[in-house]
Amino acid sequence: MGMDALQVFPASRAAADQRPGRAGRTGPGTCYRLYTESAYLNEMPPAPVPEIQRTNLGYVVLLLKSLKIDNLLDYDFMDPPPQENILNSMYQLWVLGALNNVGGLTDMGWKMVEFPLDPPLAKMLLMGLRKAREVRSQLLDILKTLTIQLTSCGYDWDVVRKAVCSAYFHNAARLKGVGEYVNSRNGMPCHLHPSGALYGLGYTPEYVVYRELILTTKESMQCVTAVEPQWLAELGPMFFSVKESDTTLLEHKKKQEEKTAMEEEMENLRKMQAEAERKSMEKERQKRAKQQQQVSMPGLRQGSSTYLRPKNFGL
Repeated sequence: MGMDALQVFPASRAAADQRPGRAGRTGPGTCYRLYTESAYLNEMPPAPVPEIQRTNLGYVVLLLKSLKIDNLLDYDFMDPPPQENILNSMYQLWVLGALNNVGGLTDMGWKMVEFPLDPPLAKMLLMGLRKAREVRSQLLDILKTLTIQLTSCGYDWDVVRKAVCSAYFHNAARLKGVGEYVNSRNGMPCHLHPSGALYGLGYTPEYVVYRELILTTKESMQCVTAVEPQWLAELGPMFFSVKESDTTLLEHKKKQEEKTAMEEEMENLRKMQAEAERKSMEKERQKRAKQQQQVSMPGLRQGSSTYLRPKNFGL
């Protein structure tokens, strides 16, 4: 689901057995066990759950793919993770453009594996985001190795926000209520964390993307960035599309009034043009009639309509 859960879980018996040694490491001490012997024997697992079975496998899958290990489902892990986790990680890498349709690394994937980061963060850096000063020198070395030119966005922060959106569009959420969002793909409720920059900003963005969900008392988004809905359709066309519609009834009414006024103006213009054309045709008709009356005829006396027969035809 793309959500990390911070849940209370019983300690393992192996971890509990280490406590007395830690209590007396630097001096005499006592370890008080706040559980019963029955709970120790029946409720606590013998050993902690391996980290590979309970964490995101995105970078692990990306690294194994770069080592030419194609069939990850049959790979001999020391502690095999659930196959569903492997498939979900491969799907995330495919969505990010790191894997092609047959599960091989793309050019983007080969570049992403060079960064020791979570795959979405690696793609975000490749799309132009600059890291902080304390890691800038390391990033410069990596970019030089990959022959990628370092450019600055200047004061155009939309370039940075769009780079973030290109990596986390699959974690997009839209506004539902005051400080409450729902995931745009599966409708899962999520909230702005009180420690986030967007919390208490004075206005709430309509669409955001986040890096991860943390489940405590409620689902909270971390590393949230406001984005434009058009970017989601542009960068994640497999999930989103733009639908043209009027946003409010007031705007719809305003557009209808503007359309009616425009149609009325066009109708008046057509009437004026038709009247002008009619007058022009009438004027032209009168002009032709006048010219026909002025045509001279033999034997016609000036100012008279009587025709006089010639006396001598010259025969």
